[in-house]
Amino acid sequence: MPCSTKWKQMFSGSEWNSINKIPLKSVFLFSFNNPMPNYLLGTPLAPMKGRAIDEMSDIFNLFKKYDGQVLYEIKYDGERAQIHYNEGEISSFSRSFESQNEKYINLLTELKGHLKSSGIKNCIIDCEIVGFDYTKSQMLSFQELMTKKEKAPQLFEGKIYFFDLYYLNDQSLIHEPLPTRRNKLLSAFKPTVYFSPAEGFEHDLKAVSQEETLLQLNDFLSEALQQGYEGVFVKVMDKTLSIYNGISRVQWIKVLFLNCFLI
Repeated sequence: MPCSTKWKQMFSGSEWNSINKIPLKSVFLFSFNNPMPNYLLGTPLAPMKGRAIDEMSDIFNLFKKYDGQVLYEIKYDGERAQIHYNEGEISSFSRSFESQNEKYINLLTELKGHLKSSGIKNCIIDCEIVGFDYTKSQMLSFQELMTKKEKAPQLFEGKIYFFDLYYLNDQSLIHEPLPTRRNKLLSAFKPTVYFSPAEGFEHDLKAVSQEETLLQLNDFLSEALQQGYEGVFVKVMDKTLSIYNGISRVQWIKVLFLNCFLI
């Protein structure tokens, strides 16, 4: 049986269509234990994705069997972006590997200057771009984001929220666990008006009771929804399971108002 046929049988039609669009140069990044060469800067990696759950208790069933360490993180209501920067050149890709350079030209120009002034030689950042009205200090909805950037990209205003880092200053991080990648992200990228690390905090599922954990998560989710965010992610921080994997849906759980129980 051809290799592509075996892979196709592992995924649904929509998942396979997405995987089949991955640039060939990036396929080996999650298939083989290879370091990431410098020439792959500018080639998008397969995006990590989350899955929704039916009940809060599913978090324990999925994650507690590992080391119990998780990250609660805001899920922003924007457009996913993977930004590649290399010595003054910057590119942004959507989750379907399409260029976003023209859509977000103002933000990317601002970010390029910030990275250069911060002494960063090259990097690959996973992030979310959201629309933001700076005159009202108000975040825009996803629909408003899409409308504004399509009508007048040169006038578009927004923010970039960083949540993962795959490459930094000639060093590949794709075989590092999420705690290591996140620490490097927080150290290397200081918040500004236009750029900020995603808001979140770490939690140990084994340190407290399930009831206390659910109450804590519920408070975080309620606050996120009140502020206009889409929901929250729960991301596994296990040192083995949290290594980058562009075809896995095990590492991230989406907790949204419509498909999870609020206590």
